[in-house]
Amino acid sequence: MSSRGATVSTSSRRLRLRSLVVVTTGAALVGYALLAVLPWTSAVAGALSLILGAASVVLLCVCSLARRPDGRLPWLLISTGMLVSVMLRAAAAAATGDGGTVLPPSAYVDYPWLMLSVPLGYTLVLAGLHLLVRRTTEGVPRGLWIDALLVSATGAAVMLLFLAPWTERFGIGPVGALALVNRAALALALGLFSVAVVLLRGRRRDARLDIAAAALVCFVVSEVLGLLAATQALPTEGLAASIVGVLRLVAIGLLSVAAVSPASARTAVDPPRRTLRAVSAAVLSLSCVLLAVDHAAWAPELPDGAWILVLCMLLAGAVRMSVLSVEMNRLLDERRVSASDALTGLFSRRGMRDALEHDAQGALLLIDLDDFKGVNDRCGQAVGDEVLRVVADRLRRASSGPRVLARLGADEFALLLLDVDAARAEERASKVMAAITSPITVGDRLVRLGASAGLTTRERGLPAGEVLRRADVAMQLAKRNGGGLRLFDEAIDAGARQRERLLDDLRTMLGAPAGDASDDRAPAGRVVAHFQPQLDADGTASGVEALVRWDHPDLGLLQPVAFIDLAEEHGLLPELTERVLRQAVTQTALWRAHGHDLRVAVNLSASCLDWPRLLDVVDDVLDSRLLPASALVLEVTETGLVSDAVHGLEVAAQLVDRGIELSIDDYGTGYSSLAHLNHLPARELKLDRAFTRRLLDDERTATIVRATIDLAHELGMRLVAEGVEDEATLTALTAIGCDVTQGYWHSRPLAADDLTAWLDARALTRQPASGPAPSAR
Repeated sequence: MSSRGATVSTSSRRLRLRSLVVVTTGAALVGYALLAVLPWTSAVAGALSLILGAASVVLLCVCSLARRPDGRLPWLLISTGMLVSVMLRAAAAAATGDGGTVLPPSAYVDYPWLMLSVPLGYTLVLAGLHLLVRRTTEGVPRGLWIDALLVSATGAAVMLLFLAPWTERFGIGPVGALALVNRAALALALGLFSVAVVLLRGRRRDARLDIAAAALVCFVVSEVLGLLAATQALPTEGLAASIVGVLRLVAIGLLSVAAVSPASARTAVDPPRRTLRAVSAAVLSLSCVLLAVDHAAWAPELPDGAWILVLCMLLAGAVRMSVLSVEMNRLLDERRVSASDALTGLFSRRGMRDALEHDAQGALLLIDLDDFKGVNDRCGQAVGDEVLRVVADRLRRASSGPRVLARLGADEFALLLLDVDAARAEERASKVMAAITSPITVGDRLVRLGASAGLTTRERGLPAGEVLRRADVAMQLAKRNGGGLRLFDEAIDAGARQRERLLDDLRTMLGAPAGDASDDRAPAGRVVAHFQPQLDADGTASGVEALVRWDHPDLGLLQPVAFIDLAEEHGLLPELTERVLRQAVTQTALWRAHGHDLRVAVNLSASCLDWPRLLDVVDDVLDSRLLPASALVLEVTETGLVSDAVHGLEVAAQLVDRGIELSIDDYGTGYSSLAHLNHLPARELKLDRAFTRRLLDDERTATIVRATIDLAHELGMRLVAEGVEDEATLTALTAIGCDVTQGYWHSRPLAADDLTAWLDARALTRQPASGPAPSAR
């Protein structure tokens, strides 16, 4: 049978059982109604009531046998407890010759064993309920059931205090008195426990617990009414007795329904431990008050049964305090473990935050190890762990005086210096930086580490989170600037807040559909592609390079330097590149339709090569048929290829298979490797502007440029020189065979409409390799 079929079969079986429970309970209720209105003899009525109660308990036992994911044991205990309670009550009724729902007071005088009958049955019910809660709800305090028993024992002691005159009149001793009140007290404990669990779960409902809680509340009401009837506060015949019996039947029926209801997912709760401790303290205090009342001259003496309950309360309170002590020790151990780092023995982030909560003056140094991931990749995890332990030890040795050391993350450490001024803090921070950046020997390996650190002074009253944020701002600036130590100041903070704002706006802009982002009313602005022309040696405009700009609503047109690093750092560059790619293809198609036979080049970073959607986006662009694949050039850097050469070459090959041309950008400035030229199916080499600028002034540079041009031609590649800013450089490049030039001498990057005008003007004047038209310079 399939799992779906099995599920349907189980649901159907549970529905039939619930229907049987409802019908049986309804029939029992009708029977009790007949007992109340028809003139039965007491013996017949008692026998019928016992039969109805026994039938409902037998039905509960049958329901408890139903299979369920979390096991049958809780329901078997509950049904067994109810069965024991009904059997012992039937035995008492048979012994007294009165089968009514409420036993007469003489039964508690003649049969002291009644004191054990109720606790035995209800204890099994409490055990089953406790086990059910443990299996369905995580986080319920272990001592919650003890709290419920304490409250019920307190109630029982108070009831005995008020019932003392009545028990004396009927000659009921302490054992009988306890038997009399135990039923209501234990039912109260069950009701309190179940209702407390339901309240702890809140909106995360479990039908079984909700129905069981309703059933146990019915038991509480029925037992309280039964106690009132037994003490003759209510009549034992007629309506009151029928209500007691009806409530017991309803309660057992509800338990039967709960037993066959589906289980919900296990839920974690966070109990109000202070409230629970307050309840325990209040109950123990009430025990002491009762003892004090017993010794007061103006108050009646406590009955013997109440004395027994008070002693039980004190004993249970001691057990509760023991359980609470275990829980507190466990919480302290968990807190101690969570506040320390197992690898280095330093505090964890939580421990550092706790230390920062103390309002003391000092300084916080935040340290991040540079390229620690590379150490793990090259040397293995074991070497990396040893390096971290060495760094932690050097932190201990290099720092002195009152301080707190912590490891905040994988390769991030913190040093809180206490009672130091800014100058002293900077001196100690420099000493620490020198210590941890010294070479580390692990076995036969020599590991050299760099580090970036941020230092901020801690003013009194400054929240812990703000102190950490300031140190992190300074540390991130040091990392962007190549490492070292950086001190926090207001200027750095203003820059960091500006970056945070730009990051939020960038995410908003890229999160909007492309059509919305191109709208002038877009709240975060829009991506705009500007284009710089590329000219052949004869002066013909043969291509353009698409360059990203951000038209920000408040800051105006932002150059890439303002946001590209931010996008790269937070993984947003692929989405940004996609916007530029789509605009570039659409615009170049328009130029080609107007007679300008251009190709368009778009930059791909290393993160773009790793982007899972890259090939899908490229396919979507090519499927639009706006531009032939041969007119699209994708520029990749040598550094981007080296970061993951195998994957990069694989992606590059798939792009070339689609007919796209590849260009190696910034050639000569990255990890130059002839292997890339040998394996990468590139169609173009793009010489970095650093060589173009020095071409006329440095003979060695000129030799390198000539050799690179010759190499490109021998490999059948086109060479593009960027950064051409004057006519002399253009003339020199053309003379040594450069194929294509790009730079401000031709035109600065222009918006699409401005470049269209530049192209049209150049086509009309047919200016070969001369400077740009006046409007474009």
